[in-house]
Amino acid sequence: MSEKKPLSDDEIETVLHEMMRQIVSLRAETEIGQEALRTALVGPYGALMRMERRKSGSTDQDAP
Repeated sequence: MSEKKPLSDDEIETVLHEMMRQIVSLRAETEIGQEALRTALVGPYGALMRMERRKSGSTDQDAP
């Protein structure tokens, strides 16, 4: 069984951006589906924002 190497922060950012691009490219037939897609964006977007805050030295208490 091959072991996957850990990803660097830059690679993780790239993966998260790609996830967001994939979600944004989707179109839902219903408002429920569209809401689900918007909700799905929250995860990768939140992860990216948290990474940026941590890199800049901010803490979660500093977030608005």
